[in-house]
Amino acid sequence: IGSRLFPPSLWRVAVASASAHNHSRYLQAMAVFRSVGSHKQRAPVHVPTGDLEGYLKPQQGLVMAVKEMAQEVLEHFKALCLTQQKLMRAANSYLASDFGFAALDESAMAMLQVASGFFDEGGARLGKSGLNEVVLACDRILGEHRNIADLMKERDEAHREFEHYNGKVAAMMVQPGDKAKLDRNQEKLNSAQTVSDNKRLHVDAAVRTVVGRRIFHARTTLHSALQAYARSVAAWGARASPVVKAFEDEYRIGTPVEVVGFPEDSEMHGFNGVVCGKSDDPGMVCISLADGSQQKVLRAEHLVPVGEPAETEEEEAKPAAPAIRVNPSRGSCDGCDAEVALTGFASDSPAITDVLVGGEAAQILEASSESLRIRIPPGSVRGPVRVEVRRDGWQQYVTVAEAAFQYYEAMGFGACGHHIELSTPSQAVPSERTLSVATRPASLNHALAITAAPVPLLGEDMAMFRSAVALRRYFEVEVLEVADQKTTKALAIGFAWPLPCSGPTPSASSTAPALAASASTAAAAGAADELGSQVPDDASVAAASAVQARAALQATWGRLPEDGAEMARAFLVGGGRSKAHLGGRELGKVSGWRPVLDVTAVGAVVGALLEESGGEISLTIFQNGVRRCSISARLPAEWGNTAPHGIVDVNGNVRRIELRQGALPPAEPLPGPPPGGPGAAAAAAATSPEPSEAASEAESSFYPPSRSTVSADLGPRGRASD
Repeated sequence: IGSRLFPPSLWRVAVASASAHNHSRYLQAMAVFRSVGSHKQRAPVHVPTGDLEGYLKPQQGLVMAVKEMAQEVLEHFKALCLTQQKLMRAANSYLASDFGFAALDESAMAMLQVASGFFDEGGARLGKSGLNEVVLACDRILGEHRNIADLMKERDEAHREFEHYNGKVAAMMVQPGDKAKLDRNQEKLNSAQTVSDNKRLHVDAAVRTVVGRRIFHARTTLHSALQAYARSVAAWGARASPVVKAFEDEYRIGTPVEVVGFPEDSEMHGFNGVVCGKSDDPGMVCISLADGSQQKVLRAEHLVPVGEPAETEEEEAKPAAPAIRVNPSRGSCDGCDAEVALTGFASDSPAITDVLVGGEAAQILEASSESLRIRIPPGSVRGPVRVEVRRDGWQQYVTVAEAAFQYYEAMGFGACGHHIELSTPSQAVPSERTLSVATRPASLNHALAITAAPVPLLGEDMAMFRSAVALRRYFEVEVLEVADQKTTKALAIGFAWPLPCSGPTPSASSTAPALAASASTAAAAGAADELGSQVPDDASVAAASAVQARAALQATWGRLPEDGAEMARAFLVGGGRSKAHLGGRELGKVSGWRPVLDVTAVGAVVGALLEESGGEISLTIFQNGVRRCSISARLPAEWGNTAPHGIVDVNGNVRRIELRQGALPPAEPLPGPPPGGPGAAAAAAATSPEPSEAASEAESSFYPPSRSTVSADLGPRGRASD
């Protein structure tokens, strides 16, 4: 294609340069191409279809290579995430033991928490690389190639038939005989020629279409794959930068340290000092006695920070730096409006020109000397981001607040029973209009509602104190409507694990519109379905996508039962008799929460916290900010490979519920482990945070993993054993 658009000599230069990986010569050659091609309009390319392989084989080879690259990168990303999860699980199991809990000092524990948050967030970023879309685009293009190959085969068969009758007619005309037979063969020849010509024109049109879209195909495959890969690596690297800085700041100059790891008869045993500098050798730190009389250069592994660096008189005398506070400090990944309070700025400071959130420019709606109202831009993934305020001459007037705002993913419902209708909140901001409202108009069965995406892990904010022995997930719902009726059934809430399948779990953003269109079509046809959903304004917008989304949900969850207690891969608490169920098996009654009596008023907020540690899972239920009950069980081994979704059985008096976006566990601490036990240090850290202004909302909401009122394990026959 390039040789037809530009002079052959220039084209050979470009090809030779690219083959030799000579980047500078390649760019020079392409610059010449642009200068030559910019003065003339690209003429249509004549494509004789006699050599289909010669024209389409290079493109097919490129598309197959791009697809293979994207699939392999995705597999490597997945393997990397699994390796990181395996490491964190091993660390959690080690710390949960009596021996391991005291093995990490406070500073090392903080670094472990920082790395764990990076692993969680990094996995989410890699999973949203866009390479899946590249694979799908490659499949579509290869499908076009297969279609052309099939057309080519039909054309060749038609041409052979034409040659067959052409030979027969020619032979009969050389040796005249039966005129009727000649006429019949002549008629068949004419028909075969018409079919052959039509097939040839059809193939020619199909090849022209594919070749005419070559630029689009190249950008959809090669260009998009490189862009998605570069963005993934760049985002992952950007997320790693604060982690590296946290490790470097562990040994800031002036930090008091304790020397460990030397034999008792060594001169270094019991040596304490302060960091006085970094060595030129990587991993080496220079320390000295407090009076500076003696200095040593040791490996960082031998040094345990035991305090914060002492501030100098000059630092204490410095005025307080300007500060930025964002309200709300958390918002949807789709963006939102927020107020930015500015403190510590001089009255004659230059005017504010830009506000950057996570490196992206925010729209300034209103501005004054002390506050701003901005529109937070959409975020690529959830987690904390920096906020940067720039003024005129911003190179000298920039104020930065690390982790001043945190993105969360708006949650919505996906799969649901056919007596459930999903809708968007009437008062929701445009960025959070997901299918987060579940309504049960009638009946008391088939009322399950499952979140479209897994409930996110807590503790991804690096400023947040995170449990060292548990992975934690939390979501909550608010009751919007109750019915005044007598019933023995009640709401149940918990978590559900999807069936193991080859494909990824459908996300909320991908399934919500499709499910909405599907529900509208089903309502118009009067058909009941296991996966009902919201009726949209336009039922014909994405019918094909709706079918695919519903098929994906069916493969993910199978046939939903009538009652949440019968859900095969779920851990729920509640119902009319206030019982806990794991995998469809009853574990026993719970004390402290009876939804049939407690969840009867509009505005009630019910939350579910799942903690996972060393193969054990603990489910804690909150209502209106107060812990009501907790139960533990062993996590079935076959469930551990998938992330759990939130599940609610909208039953009893409760008619309508709504998922609360960005919910965090209540601040009230749970009872910790007994004094001196493996979790004592974590409990103390959780219930006694340092009283600093920098303490975040997430820090105040931490509490140690609990041991529940009821503990159960599913035995070989599925019965609950204490």
